Amino acid sequence: MSAVDTPWQVLGQEILLVRPRLRVVRETVQLPDGRVITDYDQIQMGRAAVIAAEQADGRVLVLRAYKHGARRAGLGFPGGGIEPGESDQAGAARELREETGLAAATWRALGSYAVHANQGCGTVVYFRATGCLPVATPTADDLETHEVLYLTREEIRAAIVDQAFLSMGHVCLAGIWLAARASTPAPPC
Repeated sequence: MSAVDTPWQVLGQEILLVRPRLRVVRETVQLPDGRVITDYDQIQMGRAAVIAAEQADGRVLVLRAYKHGARRAGLGFPGGGIEPGESDQAGAARELREETGLAAATWRALGSYAVHANQGCGTVVYFRATGCLPVATPTADDLETHEVLYLTREEIRAAIVDQAFLSMGHVCLAGIWLAARASTPAPPC
């Protein structure tokens, strides 16, 4: 195994902050070359699911809302935190239902990624959901209100170029969704 593939050894941890869904830890780590770093901070935020929910006509659902971290209104996909003991897909299905009232007939995992490769900041799991139909009234207790929009591939591309998405994680799902759809003919809109 090369040094690139060798995980760092955690020698110790000091908890700096604990809040609901957030924990900041200062680690002492030993690198593969033997160096010891005594202040390598990690931000632990758990897992979240983000969903590209497709309609039968090929459009994808996005939410337009104000997000305080970005300090502006813009676009994002439905999603949210995966509860302890909940599978990634079950969390995605729950979040889709809570935020939009939709249920999907088919789920396809599109990948799992660290939010920040150095400090962690949680893990995002992406899904493509198809065969989406309304089954309930949305019940999300989010702080922000949102508008539901259905965008075509071209509108998703334009939203990326126009920086309409509020977070890099949602830009990534838009790109992954576009790549997954590239081999599928676009239905007429």
